[in-house]
Amino acid sequence: MQAPADCQSTAAELLPAILEQHAFIFCDPIDREAAIMAAENQADSAVVAGVAFHDSVCRGRCTLGASLSLCRIIAGNVLGTEAEDPMAVAAATDAFKEVANIITAHLLTSLFGDEVKLHIAAPDVQEIDATAWRDSLEVPGISCFDAESSPVWLSFTCTENGPSGPPPGGDSSG
Repeated sequence: MQAPADCQSTAAELLPAILEQHAFIFCDPIDREAAIMAAENQADSAVVAGVAFHDSVCRGRCTLGASLSLCRIIAGNVLGTEAEDPMAVAAATDAFKEVANIITAHLLTSLFGDEVKLHIAAPDVQEIDATAWRDSLEVPGISCFDAESSPVWLSFTCTENGPSGPPPGGDSSG
């Protein structure tokens, strides 16, 4: 298994490619201070989407955060409409959940190959207010990006299971 820092690095390399391929969004890495400044200039709420995974050897989570306005742009691009279109507004959080799901699947395949059978949970999503959005950018271990002049962050954690195996309710079958 890769070291946690290597996993986060691999995750940070995949995010721009997935956003470009899936949602036609171009993004570039930025430092945390630039992300915080960009978030402070927006009065927007945000969306945090995460996907948990586990097998008999490891468990972890891939989590992404983005402004609600960026999620609407993603939804609009995927649906072929403008971000202000009622369909894009209604689909914003679902579109971002799907981005989290796609990134997690690509990341796990990149890290562990096709042979490892991981149990991947359905993505969860939470809308947060502008203050919580800015606070989320202070969390240690995130990678920050600029996408459409809006910050996006990604966190990836993966830890080896102890002697007790996978989390409760999880089995180790394929």
